[in-house]
Amino acid sequence: MRIKAVGNVSLLFIIVLITVISSLAQGGRKCWIKSMVGDVKIQRSKSPKWIKARVNMPLREKDAIRTFVESEAVIQTSEGNTIFLKENTTLELSAFSKDAKGAKKTGIKILTGNLMANVKKLTQKKSKFEFETPTAVAAIRGTKVGFDVDKDKTDIRVYEGRVYVTPKGSRKGSELKSDEMTTIVKGQKDVVIKKLEEKEEEKTRSAGDTTKVDTTKETTDTTSSVDTTTGGKIVLKVISPENGQVIRPGAQVIVSGKVSPASAEVKVKGNVVQVSSTGDFKHIIPKAPMDEGQYNVTVEAAYKGESKTVTRYFIVKDVPVELQLVVNEPANGQVISKPIIRVSGTVTPGAVITVSGMSVPVSSSGSFSKDIPIPDEEGEVDIEIEATLKGKTKTETRTVVYKAPEEDIVIVVQMPMDKQVICDRQVQVKGSVKPASVEEISVNGSGVPVRSGLFSDYIMLPEDQGEQEIEFEVTKGSNSRIMRRIIRFEPASKACNKDIPTIQPTYLPANTKFTKLAFTVFDKTLFDEITFYTLVDGSKESVTGPPGSRFYLELEEGIHKYEVYAEDICGNMSQKVVGTIKQLIKEPLIRLSKPSGPYHLLHIPPGNPDGDFRPEFTVEFSVENLPDDDPKLLKEVRVTNRTSGDVESLKNFSNDIDFDFDMELKRGRNQIIIEVRDVNDRIITKDITIEVK
Repeated sequence: MRIKAVGNVSLLFIIVLITVISSLAQGGRKCWIKSMVGDVKIQRSKSPKWIKARVNMPLREKDAIRTFVESEAVIQTSEGNTIFLKENTTLELSAFSKDAKGAKKTGIKILTGNLMANVKKLTQKKSKFEFETPTAVAAIRGTKVGFDVDKDKTDIRVYEGRVYVTPKGSRKGSELKSDEMTTIVKGQKDVVIKKLEEKEEEKTRSAGDTTKVDTTKETTDTTSSVDTTTGGKIVLKVISPENGQVIRPGAQVIVSGKVSPASAEVKVKGNVVQVSSTGDFKHIIPKAPMDEGQYNVTVEAAYKGESKTVTRYFIVKDVPVELQLVVNEPANGQVISKPIIRVSGTVTPGAVITVSGMSVPVSSSGSFSKDIPIPDEEGEVDIEIEATLKGKTKTETRTVVYKAPEEDIVIVVQMPMDKQVICDRQVQVKGSVKPASVEEISVNGSGVPVRSGLFSDYIMLPEDQGEQEIEFEVTKGSNSRIMRRIIRFEPASKACNKDIPTIQPTYLPANTKFTKLAFTVFDKTLFDEITFYTLVDGSKESVTGPPGSRFYLELEEGIHKYEVYAEDICGNMSQKVVGTIKQLIKEPLIRLSKPSGPYHLLHIPPGNPDGDFRPEFTVEFSVENLPDDDPKLLKEVRVTNRTSGDVESLKNFSNDIDFDFDMELKRGRNQIIIEVRDVNDRIITKDITIEVK
């Protein structure tokens, strides 16, 4: 036996690139904006644009939500978890998924601002609910918790349940229980727990209505504020509006206060208002009536069958207002180092503020604040602040100087790691860059986009196996920085090669007249080496070749048992293909013994035998040209007397290839044919004529 391997060169360079983008599947979970007041925007994953939010708008993994001045929002998940965002708060839904076993993973990244969260108890052990801030990570399994966050400090207050807090950069944390709080500043390593400090926590606000009061009554009657109580367990305090407060037609009416216990139900003119865990509530009536007069607003609290009601009145009156504008920032001549400027101040309530043509939100008290972008060009910039109210206009101008600093460039490469073994030519590069204004980084000469100081992309490595260098280069102005990573591209190494070779027989007959069998061995690992083994009648041989090669098993005539399998360079072994094959190339030969030739004359003794008399004649022959004279290479031997119709057939053979058949003859010429069928279904014949006289 001999084995040959023929490499399929075209298959050596097939590269299958599979990029799974995915979208983290959320497993049927939902998150949406339950309610909102004022200016709220969301940013979809992978989009740089902020778009206006609306009630019931869905939020997905990697989406962000932001509230502006005098704005609030409540988001809710399908499990009943509620998160209340106060004004000037920005967060990202960094993780929101569910695996096949039902474990849910929720991650909230609080970038800045103030929020309250009511998280239901997690029923799945492997489920996670975490809040991440610039200075801390808080893991929650069911609690009411509040956060105050800026870039350098995080305040965490636990009202109910437990929260495990870990400072950023620390390996250990501490657990906070009900009525406890902590403050984590940048660089802090330990958690200091203290008793929860009472602090007003505004949670939600929803639209209400007002009822006009008969203006013929005296508006200065102090009994207009009425408290009614059916029990002594409820304490209800209404802070706003004050009795007799004057409000312009169409202006906002803010109804706020505090109730105890915090679990009491609060209604403003019949509309249910959400109450924070500290008992604070706030309700905004978007527009006061347009008709002048006195109006009542009623606040009712109910708890376990008891109730308390407080009624306040306010006066709607169109009072002439003088337009006033005070600009607190920026200051004239102020030097800034970023292409963005904070504009803030106060204006007569109800006025509209624009800064260099851009609209700026104004609170009900008249305060305003907004970050305004300026051209990214160094030099003096004029900032024009304009206030408009009932046809009156007032303008203030501030001149600032923009000078961009020469910042040091810092590159942090997270992927790949130095000396990392890479299995695929397509390799992920990931990391961060400072300053955050860098828009692109060069990796091995190809541009990779940078967003908010972060970059992540895929590059293609050269085909050469072994040690390779990846170069990261950042240029900003006249500064540049280069960082390199040395990796090893070894797709056929044991660390990478987990693919099992597969054998695909090209042709596997049980019987054949061909001289060889063919097998193709496939393997997904590039640059792998395949060893192909054969065992034929116990004799083992092997040959090597690349994946995709066709291997041949050359045969000798006869009956042989074979077994073949393949093994790659890392020891991954294929399935075994076994079988028995009968191989016969040459045609068998029929050699006559009796009669000795194709014609034979048979004499019947003299007399007058019966007319039905049928003499018998034994046809004797052997089959030759069979390897090892093995009769198993034959399927059938048949002898037919075409004259008499007598047929003799044999399909099961002993170890003998000599045959004899007794045939009945008729008087006259008997045409006899011998047929031999081999394993390849070839039929060999020989004709005999026996004449009976």
